Formats: sequence, structure tokens, C-alpha cells
Amino acid sequence: MTRRRHLLSTSSTTVAAVLAVVSLSTPLASASEVLADYEDMCAAFPKYPKKVIVPDDVTIQASWQPSFPGSGADMTLTMVFGLTGLGQEPASSGPAELSARLNHPGDDAVTVKTHYPRLGSFPPPTIFDPYDYMDRTILVLRHPMNALPSYHNQRYEITTGIPSHTMRAPVPEWIAWRDSNFDYEMAQWVEHTTFWLDRYTQPGSDGNVFLSIYEGITDDVEGPAHAQALAQFLDTGANVHAFTDDLDVKCAWYKILKDKSAGTHRGGPKFRPYTPSQLDTMSQSLMWLRSRYEDQPIGADIVPVFNMYLDMVEEKRYEERPEPTWKLGRKRKM
Repeated sequence: MTRRRHLLSTSSTTVAAVLAVVSLSTPLASASEVLADYEDMCAAFPKYPKKVIVPDDVTIQASWQPSFPGSGADMTLTMVFGLTGLGQEPASSGPAELSARLNHPGDDAVTVKTHYPRLGSFPPPTIFDPYDYMDRTILVLRHPMNALPSYHNQRYEITTGIPSHTMRAPVPEWIAWRDSNFDYEMAQWVEHTTFWLDRYTQPGSDGNVFLSIYEGITDDVEGPAHAQALAQFLDTGANVHAFTDDLDVKCAWYKILKDKSAGTHRGGPKFRPYTPSQLDTMSQSLMWLRSRYEDQPIGADIVPVFNMYLDMVEEKRYEERPEPTWKLGRKRKM
């Protein structure tokens, strides 16, 4: 199979601009060479900035940070702090607490993590308009092919008492959970995506939605360009002063996501198989989403994501194809 297509940029810059940055900065270098360069270049940089103390008379413009479970929400929160020095607030605190804390003088929360509508008691089970709280969002997306296993790993760790983000579930456990839950969880992934894309529709640095694509920001080569786009979006928020200098962003990205001491990593087998019919359902869902948004303002940013995700499904299908069996005929007599 060919290497999957380049990821799009995220909302504050164009696809062509990101590809230009990638091609000009590392035209021949391998990913390992790029990371080795960062290790030397960023050796003197701290992993995290100092926490910003917000004065009592200053109001920080906060943004939602929704994600389907298993999509890298905590990683994104850490990246946001690394780029701003500002805090985050979990939406589980409830609407009354959020209303009291967010977008008020002295509050230091710049993002609010939520898995709504998939998980959580917030918002309450009534008609919910996210704009009642915040008019910007950083939507974290990850391919459902990988988000679902990551979510299952979280559930496995909870039910077995294993510390979070330390161990993947055994493959038989994954297969049993997958076969019982795939259709429901895939539909939930689609619902989560449409809930937020239908309500926050204007991309761009002066828009109201930023697409933080897991496969982009974690990529060894393209990741810094995605981090730069995230920093620019954050910086446009009222009274938010993100680090946007090229070297600052690159080193924040490297220290938080790629440095050997960064974060925790699950042990155990990474292989997570799907059946052909499940891959078919995944492709059909992605094609439906692509057609839903291709003529919308968000289309230029989100359609390339869905195209890449469709490519990834086909790669997975190819990787898991059955091995051919050869039947030898009877030797012909001479």
C-alpha cells in the first residue's frame, strides 16, 4: 500500500500552507532525524511554562475541548497548557460551576474538556446549546479505528484496577468487547462528530472552531505545524497570549509529545483487528460524514480528514486480508 496522504492543516491555516512548511523544513530528513534535531535544539527548554496568574480584572476567553473518549483529550490539554500556561476545567463540574468560573474576571481556564454527548452528566439531559457557555471550540478528532480500542483500554484499566494509561487490554478481551459494542460505539462516534461540527461551523484563526487532529499533532514530521496552528487559534482568544514563536512552539511540542520522558505509554499488544463488515461500516460512516460537510464552510478543513481516514481503513483492510492458500495440482505424467 502507498503511504497515506498528508494530513490537512487545522483550522487556522490552509492545507497547502502546512504541506509547504513540511516540505520546505524537512525535504529529505527521516522522522528519526527530525526528532534527533529537536532533541539537540530543545535541550535547554523547560517541558512546561510557568503557570499564568490571571489578574482579578482580566477575563480569559475560554473554549470547549470536546473529544470522543480515547481520542487524546488529556494529551491536548497538556499541549494547550504548554502553549499558554493557562489552566483547564473539566466539564464534569456541572453547568452551575462552569457558569460561575468561566469567562469571568480572574478565571484561568482556557479550555473545558468534555466527552459530551458520548459520556458525562454534563450537560443535563435537556436541550443543550454549547454557545450558552462558550462561543469557540477545539474539536479533538481521532480515527474511530484507533479511538475505540483506546476507549476500551481505558475501560479495561478501570474494571481491572490497573493504573490509567499503563496497559492495553489483551486481544481476546478487545475482540469480545468489539463484537458486542462496535455498532453502538461507531454510531456514537458519528453522533459526537456531528454534534460539534453542526454547531461550530466557521474555521480559521478568526473563526469559532479549530480541528485538533490526533494523527496530525502526533506525527513526527507534521506535528509541529499542527501545534503552530493550535497556538495561533489559542492566541486569538481574548486575553490569551499563546507562544507563537516558531522555536517556542516546536520545542513545546517536542518536550510534551516526543521527549523520551514525556507522558505515560501503555504496554501490551497494539494489534486490534476488525472484521470486514466492521470496516465496511466504518467506511460508510466516513463517506456519509464527508458528504454531509463537503459543501459547508468547514468542508475544506474536515473533508481531507475524512479522506485520510478512508485511506486508513483501506490500509487496515489490506493488512488484515486473509493469507492466500495455494492448492497444488497433481503432477502430470510425462
